[in-house]
Amino acid sequence: MIEIERLPHPLAVALRGHALEERPFVRAWRLCEAMEMLTRFLTATALAEIAAGMGEAGFPPALRRVMTSGLGRPTFGAWAAILREARAALPPSDRMLAPELGRAIDDVLDAIGLPTDPVRRRS
Repeated sequence: MIEIERLPHPLAVALRGHALEERPFVRAWRLCEAMEMLTRFLTATALAEIAAGMGEAGFPPALRRVMTSGLGRPTFGAWAAILREARAALPPSDRMLAPELGRAIDDVLDAIGLPTDPVRRRS
């Protein structure tokens, strides 16, 4: 069972809305909102890990390109594309503050139909 109160606030709000909703269509919509919020949260966390590990080098060019094109119009699909590229750029898990982040991202990307390329994964 997920302890909603322990989650980051925006994700908790989205999941609480899903749990409390009685109308099936709106409940499904709330679940989509929760997945988008989770994708955004993981993207921000991954970008922080990459920034911490890159130092002066900055983000890899492929990640910069997808961020530049996606953040101008930040749809769920744009966030997912950024997350997929960020996953490929993550430092090795033994150098990360959140070493389980890569696996969590893989699970989310698989769930939304954007599996990562195992060859590109660093951790």
